[in-house]
Amino acid sequence: MNNPARLWAAALAAGAVPAAVVFGAQRPGINIGLSLLVIVLVFWFFEQRLRHWQWREVPVADVLALMLASVSAISGNPVVLSLSLLALAWSCALSVLHRAGWRGAALQQYWLALAPLRALGLVATGTRDAALGAISQLRGERHLPVLRGVLWALPLVLVFFLLLAEADATLEAWRSQLSAALHDLSFLPRLLFWMVMSLLMAGVLVIAGRKGVPQREPAVVAAVAATRTATERLIILGSVVVLFAVFLVLQVGTLFGNPAAIAGSGITYAQAVHRGFGQLIVVVTVSAALLLVLDRKALRGAAEGRVRAVSAVLLGQCLLLLLSAWQRLAAYEEAYGWTVQRVCVQLCIIAIAAALLVLLRELMLGLVLRRALQRITTVVALTALVLCFWNIPAWVVDANLGRSARGHDVDWKYLVDELPLDAVPALQRQLAGLDTTQRNELSCRLLRQPELRSLLTTPDRWFEWNWRRSQALAAAQRLNSETGEGCAASTGGE
Repeated sequence: MNNPARLWAAALAAGAVPAAVVFGAQRPGINIGLSLLVIVLVFWFFEQRLRHWQWREVPVADVLALMLASVSAISGNPVVLSLSLLALAWSCALSVLHRAGWRGAALQQYWLALAPLRALGLVATGTRDAALGAISQLRGERHLPVLRGVLWALPLVLVFFLLLAEADATLEAWRSQLSAALHDLSFLPRLLFWMVMSLLMAGVLVIAGRKGVPQREPAVVAAVAATRTATERLIILGSVVVLFAVFLVLQVGTLFGNPAAIAGSGITYAQAVHRGFGQLIVVVTVSAALLLVLDRKALRGAAEGRVRAVSAVLLGQCLLLLLSAWQRLAAYEEAYGWTVQRVCVQLCIIAIAAALLVLLRELMLGLVLRRALQRITTVVALTALVLCFWNIPAWVVDANLGRSARGHDVDWKYLVDELPLDAVPALQRQLAGLDTTQRNELSCRLLRQPELRSLLTTPDRWFEWNWRRSQALAAAQRLNSETGEGCAASTGGE
């Protein structure tokens, strides 16, 4: 804030990169990661010059944001890209709050969903302060003559330029290009995007320049009054434990067996999976939340050991319910094969189980809400990174073809028509093992996919480069050459 000119120069430079490579891009690629990398480097350089901080002080949210931004250059799955961009917005919000000095209890007020809203408010305030600082400096006696000189010089230079353009071919070409651009006005949306990005960057730079101390000190969360006695918590948790125990005893055959495989059971594989599967996941999640809520206002006493024991039993029952949900889904996959959605659900079950184990450990050590939430958030973040970086569609293709070796049918309609571009290289490899007629038929169906056909006709530009899309393009080109002119003609004519 002591030098608005440098602040706005840095903001304009940081906003120029996304305006150049993100705005107008048809597909996400390295442009997202490149833009964020330049922005983060500008912030780090700005902060280092102000505070002389060390690299070990880099916020974890910055590193997480860079990792999430790299997903756009790796995955070609539209769903994964959308989720990674949402997670990227959240991590950027946490980075802003970190630079604003929000820590510990104060940060808990805006944890998760509210963090982007609070960060946006802080950035808006910082942008306002940056604008006021620039206006105040321009109105000073030192800069006012410069401003008046620029305002007088611009129209004069423009008039002379137009006159001289009539006498020089190069200036005439420049004048024609300028006239065409002004007539077309296609540059205005990009210019507006650049201005918006620069305003946001200026707001964050103002926050970063305040040495980690927010303009208004965040309100500290007041200590929660302990109101729930051990007896109250034992009654609540004990009732749930008894209900879960009865449920587990009554449903042993259904939960851990495979009723759909029993002749005459009257239950299909789909019914075995869908009957209560979602409810089991919801019950487990709500039970974990119940433990956190009850512990938050717990009145500690001599019976605290019994409360922890009952809580541990409840968490053990939740793990059994998760095991049941896993078994139901595994039986369904054994009968009908794997899909991307089913694999993602299994990863979520693993993440929930890991979060329950973290919570169980915290209960044994003495539950600290902030520490438990941080560790559970770490589990969620690691799961999200696995979902983003693991090529699940390619794994689904290989797993289903491996399953066919055991005598099961292959759902080619799902594999060829419904999977995203990430699966194309694996499909190309697997199709090579089929007979010529089936291989050509499935290859043509694959090449007719709208997304793949669009990639073949309009390849990525350099700033849209994506690793798995480039692999899909190479695999599609090999399929084109293997299937011959007939398939190429049929795909091109649609």
